[in-house]
Amino acid sequence: MTPEFKDETPLDPFNLWNGANFKVKIRSVGGYVNYDKSEFDSPAPLLDGDDSKLEAIWKQEHPLKEFTEESNFKSYDELKNKLHEVLKGDIRGKAPTSPKTAEDVEDVMVEKPSILKSKAPKQEVDEETDALEYFQKLAEE
Repeated sequence: MTPEFKDETPLDPFNLWNGANFKVKIRSVGGYVNYDKSEFDSPAPLLDGDDSKLEAIWKQEHPLKEFTEESNFKSYDELKNKLHEVLKGDIRGKAPTSPKTAEDVEDVMVEKPSILKSKAPKQEVDEETDALEYFQKLAEE
């Protein structure tokens, strides 16, 4: 790892002979969990440098190439198109259609009746009903 300060020596924490353990230091800063003081321990060989144990660990490693192959990832253009589709679409993921003329605007308004103006029979009074009544009063003002 490349050190941030000049007085620190660079190290490869994953090296079996010259690596280092990571010391997690958890603090509470402003009511939030903070890990800023975490650091690497001094470099030392893993398992006291016992080569037979290190070889056993090394043989248990698995190749990661299957996870990093390009075929597992979408192209930039596919991701860009998906992003634009999501950002421009409505909740169903379809692009919204905007009215072209004043008549179309009128039709859209007629097709989408307001929930606030519906005179449904009153049922159990709960928080949702109270909120609906409150917003209905605001709409009428």
